[in-house]
Amino acid sequence: MTYTQYKLWIQEKINALPIHYAFGEKQFNEMLEKHFNGMSAADAPKLLYATNSGGYYLRTDAEKIRDTFAEIDETEKRLIAEDTTGDGFIYQMFIYELANHEYIITRDVTETLDAVGITPDETETNPAIKHGLQKAIDKIIKIDEKPAEMNQNGIIYTRNDNGTIINQADGRDQIVYTVGNETEK
Repeated sequence: MTYTQYKLWIQEKINALPIHYAFGEKQFNEMLEKHFNGMSAADAPKLLYATNSGGYYLRTDAEKIRDTFAEIDETEKRLIAEDTTGDGFIYQMFIYELANHEYIITRDVTETLDAVGITPDETETNPAIKHGLQKAIDKIIKIDEKPAEMNQNGIIYTRNDNGTIINQADGRDQIVYTVGNETEK
């Protein structure tokens, strides 16, 4: 599984959870009506748990939700452990997250490491993590040294060493189109 596939898998897992969101009293009451069979606001504290991000779910669904997040964590740990060189999942993870956390601007890996749950110590003691992170940093710095352009769809790109245009918009090395062939992928 690639890191992008992993992120999509996570989104599918989370979207399938019976968590509903409300921000403000009006939305909260609408959510109770629509998703919790018209539960009264007075009963909600006895029957619902609240997340720290505006989500609400039935207390009876807590174990399912906890198990889903445990599965996500275990899967990420397994995928990292399976990448013994750092050239696969780990590299993809760091390219994606360094771009997502604006490493190209800040040159600071702190937010990236926090996002993937890796400590600075692990970047020094785990050879695969150290290699994958350094390889991703080197790639981003190399891309940053090239002039960037934007196509008509708002995708920022640059040409790599062989003249192929690469997509930087989402941090992946996805070929958008090659020189002489304006067909976008």
